[in-house]
Amino acid sequence: MRTKRYKIIIFMAVLIIAQSLFSESFDLVIMKTDGTVIRKATTEIDNITFSGDLTNMVVLAKDASSTSTPKADIESVVFQETGTVTDIDGNTYKTIKIGDQWWMAENLKTTKYKDGTPIPNITDATAWKELSAGAYCHYDNNVSYAETYGALYNWFAVNGDTDGNGTKDKEIAPEGWHVPTDAEWKELEMFLGMSQSTADIAGWRGTEIQSAKLRSTSGWDNDRNATDGNGTNEVGFAAFPGGERNNNSSYFAKTGIRAAFWTASESGDAAAWRRLIDIQEDGAIGVYRGTGSRNYGYSLRCVKDSD
Repeated sequence: MRTKRYKIIIFMAVLIIAQSLFSESFDLVIMKTDGTVIRKATTEIDNITFSGDLTNMVVLAKDASSTSTPKADIESVVFQETGTVTDIDGNTYKTIKIGDQWWMAENLKTTKYKDGTPIPNITDATAWKELSAGAYCHYDNNVSYAETYGALYNWFAVNGDTDGNGTKDKEIAPEGWHVPTDAEWKELEMFLGMSQSTADIAGWRGTEIQSAKLRSTSGWDNDRNATDGNGTNEVGFAAFPGGERNNNSSYFAKTGIRAAFWTASESGDAAAWRRLIDIQEDGAIGVYRGTGSRNYGYSLRCVKDSD
């Protein structure tokens, strides 16, 4: 018990030193023995104390709210580096360091390429289906979804193809960032606990626990077992169920139950690699790796360029 108390005090000392050296802030992450996670930005914390008998860790927020966690229920306490990045539209996103990678912790919502060139907003179903150049939309063509779920992009926008000739003309990610490749997604998944051989599988792979580590703690419907579909968000990725736009009849589907993301990696002449997290589809355990038509509309996350 004393060792755990000292470990937490050491974490606090490291946090104070780190904040004096770096502009990035941190998330306090309390991982509990029952698998649940408490996450709080240090910028929102006023103080961290222990109850008089040292049995509870108390996090007092600046808004005067508090969280008290029995020390016996704490598996570990870590401080995870966070930051921000701003796109060409002026949208600012939270970022999070997961392993050796920096990821956006929100879905991209830009309406322009990095150089300021507008990305066409295509609402008509037939026009979307026939596209061969970059475009975006909002779920159900309702811009109110953008704040939480970001925008949905076809893969041509991911590739920066503005004229439909199959070549990359523009960049969609903010300065210093890029759309992750299939290999970079695998690196994230292996940090969750997948082996290399499991990460290489096409289809549903991994475990429910690994999926939950990516899912946000709110916004998800009940799962296939009629239980709470929200995740633990243990790694801070905060995958939101923004749904998708189909390429056949161009209908919108699966908001609340599926998070779908493009990678930057092509597959043949008409498809690209993608990732799906789904809580209701039969057999949808873990994270799906597979290919999809480039006319689908999916969410985007970006990763920071290597130094």
